[in-house]
Amino acid sequence: MLNLIAGLGFAAFLLGAILLRVTERRAPPSSRRRNVSVFIALFLSLGFASGLSQRDLWPFSHWPIVSLVARPYIVIPKLVGVDADGVEHDLDFRALQPLGVDELSPWLLYNFTRLPEDGQQRAAKYILERVEASRRRAAAGGRVGDFERYLGPFTAPYFLLHPRRWTSPERTPQRPFVRLRIYHLTWERGTGIIARDLEYETH
Repeated sequence: MLNLIAGLGFAAFLLGAILLRVTERRAPPSSRRRNVSVFIALFLSLGFASGLSQRDLWPFSHWPIVSLVARPYIVIPKLVGVDADGVEHDLDFRALQPLGVDELSPWLLYNFTRLPEDGQQRAAKYILERVEASRRRAAAGGRVGDFERYLGPFTAPYFLLHPRRWTSPERTPQRPFVRLRIYHLTWERGTGIIARDLEYETH
């Protein structure tokens, strides 16, 4: 039902945009202004409906990342790759594609820890395989993420502009990742990171 509502809202948005474009040159100025106002009202109504209901009505998002009052501290999951010597390497977040780090992080924080042990192993193994495949491509001079392999410079950036770490073969870890570690970082407002706790490590 929710998908149907979202689809109808998106269809109404597209239809309104098409009608606005079609009538733009034919209508008198007063009608054009009225049509634009109606279209803006439709756009805002769909956005408010998503926000007030706290339901995603794609492409109108309820943006839960900013829907609550900021707490004095927050817990942030952090993934690192580990080579055979036990050296940890920060990941280039593009290596997680097609997963997005901003969507993956809350899942790791709230859902991953609730999985049974074999479920955690399968999920962590999948992420490790994705990251290692991306590391090999980057170390060979290829593109890091899946999206960039197809869209190149036209790839849309993440909402939060995360750093691009593996920008050349020389800046890419050269040794294969054999393990994945998941840390929980505690960030305190006004101070920064105050704790780093190991939550999970692949076998």
